[in-house]
Amino acid sequence: MRTFRSGHFKVNGLTLRTNGSGKLILAIVVSLSFIPIIYIINNVLFGVGYSDMVTLDDDYIAEWAADDPRLIKHIRDHYLEPPSPREVSYNLEYPNKRDYSHKMQSKIVENILGSKRDGFFVECGAYDGETYSNSLSFEKYLDWTGVLIEPDHANLKRLRAKNRKSWIVRGCLEGNDKPKKMLLYGAMDIGTLGQYMTPVRNIFTRIWRPTKTTNVWCFPLYSILLAVNHTKVDYFSLDVEGAEMSILKALPFDKIDIDVLQVEFMVFQGVYWDKDLSNQRKEELRHFMKKNLPQYKENKIVFLDIIYVKDRENEISAAENSLNFI
Repeated sequence: MRTFRSGHFKVNGLTLRTNGSGKLILAIVVSLSFIPIIYIINNVLFGVGYSDMVTLDDDYIAEWAADDPRLIKHIRDHYLEPPSPREVSYNLEYPNKRDYSHKMQSKIVENILGSKRDGFFVECGAYDGETYSNSLSFEKYLDWTGVLIEPDHANLKRLRAKNRKSWIVRGCLEGNDKPKKMLLYGAMDIGTLGQYMTPVRNIFTRIWRPTKTTNVWCFPLYSILLAVNHTKVDYFSLDVEGAEMSILKALPFDKIDIDVLQVEFMVFQGVYWDKDLSNQRKEELRHFMKKNLPQYKENKIVFLDIIYVKDRENEISAAENSLNFI
């Protein structure tokens, strides 16, 4: 059993005498006193203004179906930004890196796809387009293009500055067959939609990151793919801080073709990963995929992501059996 001697501590010029339990209380008080300092530093270092954020009075689009030509045109006109030309140099913090993903997920997917060139990706939760990017190495070294989906205005500013060679969507995905306006807690790399923000996460998020709440449009993935005329996706990276299962359940796999799915199952509480809830979500994901999308086989768990690969041989066999039955 560890014991503490009485001691003297100075806090803001005051001398305090403490016993063992007093030391613990004092440590907590001192730790809490640093919270305002951390908050100020984060806002000074990372804060980005929202005063130039453009908002449209377009609530009427909520009634349009995913494949409605009016919605596709509206996305193209107001929420879709074209790729930067190939001849324009990247503006990267680390221009010589080969893999920008968190735990080499990009390299694993590259090996799965046989270093395929000129492919097409969708990265949902693009953040700044470089930090922990699952798609940048494909674009930079294998001449891929794709769609970068990011709803947070502050992140979009950083993303545009990277000169990525892919489409940028100013919005998010959610599990709906129509566009839906939702509350976003913009907080750099740990932001989330309002329905996935818990009280604990809200507190820690506001301490560790400058946080701004805004309303953003969440579009069906099918609408976005129609807007860029590309419903064949080689690699779909889904990292959206809580909405992964909702999005997966709503994807129209009879209308879009995806080779590799990478889905994050982590539950984040603003400053720590909730291990128990993360394991629950992992098992929920596995059960859903096995039951509803058996054509996708689990390839590998990498850190907090599961990578699934479409089984083309079984897909062809199933199609042939269907034809024989007819």
